[in-house]
Amino acid sequence: MFIVKEVKEMSLYKKDVVEMHQNVNTLAKNKYVTAALNKAVMENNFMKYPDFKGFDELRELILEDLDLEGQEIIITAGATPGIEVTFRTLIEEPFHEVMTADPGYLTIDDMARKFGVVNSVSIWDKPYKLTPELIVDNIHDDTKFLVLIDPVNPSGAHYTKEELTRIAVLAELYDFIVIHDVTYAGFDEDHFSIAKLIPDRTVTLYSMSKVFGMAGMRIGALVTNKEMMDKIWPNVIDMLGVNAIGQEAAIAALKHKDKYIDEVKRRTRYSHKILCEKLEEIPGIKVINKEHNRASMMIVDISETGIDPDELDEQLKQRNIYVRAGPFTSKYNGHKYIRVSFSVEITTVYEFVENFKEVVNMMRTMLIPKPLYATKTM
Repeated sequence: MFIVKEVKEMSLYKKDVVEMHQNVNTLAKNKYVTAALNKAVMENNFMKYPDFKGFDELRELILEDLDLEGQEIIITAGATPGIEVTFRTLIEEPFHEVMTADPGYLTIDDMARKFGVVNSVSIWDKPYKLTPELIVDNIHDDTKFLVLIDPVNPSGAHYTKEELTRIAVLAELYDFIVIHDVTYAGFDEDHFSIAKLIPDRTVTLYSMSKVFGMAGMRIGALVTNKEMMDKIWPNVIDMLGVNAIGQEAAIAALKHKDKYIDEVKRRTRYSHKILCEKLEEIPGIKVINKEHNRASMMIVDISETGIDPDELDEQLKQRNIYVRAGPFTSKYNGHKYIRVSFSVEITTVYEFVENFKEVVNMMRTMLIPKPLYATKTM
């Protein structure tokens, strides 16, 4: 069993770069994926085009992972192409509206604006997600899509089965489609797919990048009902399929997930615990939604320090420490926080905390006004 001990001497664990900005998972190293990659390379499997909708075995494994057997699925290069082709296909008029959340993954907003109108709803206050009440308060006649990132990027809040049931009722009542982005669902012990309730009104977007630690492989999936898939599939740009080697690795990761994913999640939660404890020892620092975080990143509220997130980001970069300044995930509240991911080695966590504390103290000192001295008289 992996046993974590307090790191006392940080100089022993210095690294060239501390990456806590892209929500990548460095804890999912396992022999099953490595063996699959080696086998695929040795057999020259990269020399031919893969099946255009993805390997059958991979598609079945993903549907099983989502508990959505019977739905239509295509393999995509991560979740992002699935988002784009969904908007490009299903937004029928330029005035049709997509409801999103802020803070959120602003890339989704940017893609939606290419084809329709974005209604970005602030979720800065508890419970840091689009509740049924917020949806009703902000819905318009032209609202045709609701984007649920679940768990939420960056707050880590997740949607309960009860909440999703209420949202499903609203989708029927107000006639909108739910785009359920479950990129971080692998970290959530109680994830539930809204497609089980309203399969005719849901597009589910899936990714192998996070809990499986395969961001560089660029493997994801789009799952929906047959009617919507018949519309979406002809608009997929890459008709020659997705990375064959990546698909082989994804199959191995899913087939053997029971052998290592629980440990990945346990270590991720431990890193989150240590980060919360250490960061909140710093005056003016507050971790948002720390009790209910189900993802692999968190919001660190620095608003009480008076420090600008972009400036803090730049100062950390000088030390090769990488985070995301708030404006990367929020137009309304980005000036209040930074986003920090924590599916990383515990030594990386301590390295980050040490440097973060030093930089914050330095920047806070720079904000203190210089004293005014009386002119000396003779």
